[in-house]
Amino acid sequence: MILKQLVASLARVTASGPMDAEIHSLTPSSKEVGPGVMFAALRGSANDGHRFIDDALSAGASAILAETAPPSDFGNTAAWLHVPDSRAALAEMASALAGHPWRDLAMAGVTGTNGKTTTAFLIHHVMKTEWHRAGLLGTVLVDDGETVSSATHTTPDPVALLQLIARMRDHGCRGVAMEVSSHGIHQKRVASIGFDACVFTNLSQDHLDYHGTMDAYFRAKADWFHALAADPRSKKPVAVINTDDSFGAELADELDGKMPLIRFGFGVHCDFRANNFMQSARGMEFELAAKGKTETDAVEIKIDAPRLTAKADKASGEAIAIVAKLAGTQRSAEAKLNLTGVEGSAAALRIANFKLPERLELVDKLPTSLVGKVLKRQLREAIVAKIAREGTPG
Repeated sequence: MILKQLVASLARVTASGPMDAEIHSLTPSSKEVGPGVMFAALRGSANDGHRFIDDALSAGASAILAETAPPSDFGNTAAWLHVPDSRAALAEMASALAGHPWRDLAMAGVTGTNGKTTTAFLIHHVMKTEWHRAGLLGTVLVDDGETVSSATHTTPDPVALLQLIARMRDHGCRGVAMEVSSHGIHQKRVASIGFDACVFTNLSQDHLDYHGTMDAYFRAKADWFHALAADPRSKKPVAVINTDDSFGAELADELDGKMPLIRFGFGVHCDFRANNFMQSARGMEFELAAKGKTETDAVEIKIDAPRLTAKADKASGEAIAIVAKLAGTQRSAEAKLNLTGVEGSAAALRIANFKLPERLELVDKLPTSLVGKVLKRQLREAIVAKIAREGTPG
């Protein structure tokens, strides 16, 4: 892409030097620079990319993106883009260079301390059931529509992220379910992506080594929602929020009237409410009431996955609420759930063949025994020893 076309994607920039250079790649690493590459100088907690501008120029960079003006003796061999925020500018140009792939996809993002992976996997599962191909991006796995691989980051840097979303689009995916980390939000990795649905699961003490305080941690999450409310990027995003969580309730109050909002949880005022919740080693069941309707619009969700913690008890409800939004239906939970194409009627729904990698799962020949990759080896050995001594119940 011609540099001046990339520059057009920036709201605030002072550009100097040759604008007709062909740019085929963007990078924040001076070690990846060469002709046709723009070097983005990013400020981090340990390093400041501005220190490596000379290295990038020596390697043949065609353009420099920086938060400082070029030095007075800077030549005309490369372009210099002076911006107020290098991270935000890099995200915008990464989206432009990739062809804004998120515009062609139903985008669902999930943030929160706990439950992100479960919720994203459930959304992805329902998307694939209906659409055959859907993208998944998160802590455990990446599914680009053709291949599945292990994830390296919950939310990759914007260049890698937009390239991956473009690959999902090119592979025939119709939607993407992705986890959105607080680091990814704070570092502007998702700043240039429009979302159709953005989920808040909960907030508890975590990542304070990075954010410093719980308030700063919460604000990092909240900023994503407020940014989408202020600039929906030609989409119509809906916020799906667990208002049983105190931080979720605060976020919902902040967003009320600024963007479409779906509240979910066990509370009586929730738009999507889980009733008659039951949980066992074989899975969980509950009735999902939509907009307070518990008769014709109530559904029974059965998920064959053992749930031993309360981290993501509402994940399936979130998934249904999000898919309802992505389907574009508004009337009832029954109509919305017809989208999923999973086994059973809308009144007795079964999310079939769902498994969550790296979590506990049932072993077929030992139906009441649990094997989990997340368990420490000593605990697994203790369980095996106990079964050997006492046998398998039932």
